[in-house]
Amino acid sequence: MFPTHHEGARTPTVTTGATTGSDSNGRSDRSPSLRRIAMRRIEWKDEYDIDIGAIDEQHKALIALANAMDEAVENGQDAEIVEETIDHLIDYVAVHFASEEAFFEERHFPGLEAHKREHERLLRELLELKEDLALGLVHVAREIVDWMWRRIIPHFLEFDRRAADWIARERRRKKLHTSRDDVAA
Repeated sequence: MFPTHHEGARTPTVTTGATTGSDSNGRSDRSPSLRRIAMRRIEWKDEYDIDIGAIDEQHKALIALANAMDEAVENGQDAEIVEETIDHLIDYVAVHFASEEAFFEERHFPGLEAHKREHERLLRELLELKEDLALGLVHVAREIVDWMWRRIIPHFLEFDRRAADWIARERRRKKLHTSRDDVAA
């Protein structure tokens, strides 16, 4: 039907406790490449809700993955964990886009082709950001969170909202049509 997650794209478990900054010998316990830089945690807002439960749950999961990546960097997690979290986010974005497109296709959404093209652009941008790993994981993590703010949240508000509004209008139209048929009979 419409999965809320994909087996290979699970939300990773990330330690939530803050690091102390040094071990008992005074050495830093954070990798220099994973020092905290200003990143903005994404909080779910009601305005992001498009009133399609399964899609809203996937959107929340995308935000949770971005925040898990941010948290992994903040807590000085090993580079391997941060990179794994980035990979999970990318995998989940691809699964979400495919699920969303199938959902809209089943409902004959007329803007589906434009929506698919937007998904292709967004996924290509995300993959390009990951290619910047040579610049460092913290840089890529920051860029991905910024990308979520600049591109994914507006996508929820514009493209997904437009599709959801069309689906809601179609449901009302079909319900009204069915009600008129019942009265005529």
